[in-house]
Amino acid sequence: EMTLSVVNRLEIKPLLESILTHAEELAETQHSFIDVIEPDESVTQQEVGHGIMKRYANQKVRKGEGFTGIVWESGETLIVDDYQVWPERLPSFVPSDIHAVIGIPLKAYGKVNGVLGIIYTEPGRIFKPAQIDALNRFADLAAIALDNAILYQSSQSELLERKRAEEILKHNEVHMKLVLEGAELGVWDWEAKTNHLSVNDRWAKTLGFSLEEIQPLLINWQELVHHNDRQRMEEAYQSHAEG
Repeated sequence: EMTLSVVNRLEIKPLLESILTHAEELAETQHSFIDVIEPDESVTQQEVGHGIMKRYANQKVRKGEGFTGIVWESGETLIVDDYQVWPERLPSFVPSDIHAVIGIPLKAYGKVNGVLGIIYTEPGRIFKPAQIDALNRFADLAAIALDNAILYQSSQSELLERKRAEEILKHNEVHMKLVLEGAELGVWDWEAKTNHLSVNDRWAKTLGFSLEEIQPLLINWQELVHHNDRQRMEEAYQSHAEG
């Protein structure tokens, strides 16, 4: 049940909340956080926090700095029995109510996407071996779920960008058509690979045809070129095609 409730989530925020809730149950605490590595991999940012960590929302840390940064850089679980006397803590982050803390990298396929942190606020309380083992195994599952959610979010963003680009192209095509019609310009477009030529009504009228009359002639459009100009046209095309 725990496995399905985590793996089946593809939206990052609800997924992270679910991961924290289950991790807290395993460690028997209400204080936890998850930092996620930002896309440019410059910093890690706290995306969700429970208990005392709620007040540190959006806090950012660079790789190799402080508790989270060290876990990120090493890619290994880090356990500190008493944060109050830990020499590597950041001078800017010294809350008096954090004591034992475990940080586990959310690493999938060799890449760290985030850090799961679990905290005890009671002085002298430490993580038991069985809890550490359970948290590490759970983090392996959570890491894959997070990686899937990140990929899903990336694909959704790409789809939105593609849709937006298609809408812009469609708008531009309509706008261009209106401009050409208003200016009464003759337009032709030749697809060299398929030898397909398309023209507008004004271009057809310039040659003395209606658009309906000229359509059958476009299949072998080269025949419309004056015979004195065909060789020069072919040479010009070859020169252009060859760069």
